[in-house]
Amino acid sequence: MVFSSYSNPVWNVDEDYYCTSNNDELEPKGEDDPHCPTIHLTKERKHYFRQPWKNALIIKMFQKGVGFLRLQRSLTAKWKLKGDFSLIDIGCDYYVTRFTNLDDNRHVLTRGP
Repeated sequence: MVFSSYSNPVWNVDEDYYCTSNNDELEPKGEDDPHCPTIHLTKERKHYFRQPWKNALIIKMFQKGVGFLRLQRSLTAKWKLKGDFSLIDIGCDYYVTRFTNLDDNRHVLTRGP
């Protein structure tokens, strides 16, 4: 998975403020845990990283032993989409799927199995 090329994953914000993970508001900087690294992101940078995943769906497989290719073929047959979709195995029987067509996303959420 590639977001885009960049040289440094940490972007500095004003020393006195940082973006929290709970919301997009800037809040006063608190004590940082020296054992837990912190990445400071601006609201715009958060939006940049979230944008490709905005319409992604997370799938949890309850049936064990279904392989990646079998799942992909099964979803292609069941969904009968207008465009393509990508399927990403993120482990522990979870998959992330992204659609090239926004209507396909809506179709799967509202009418698809």
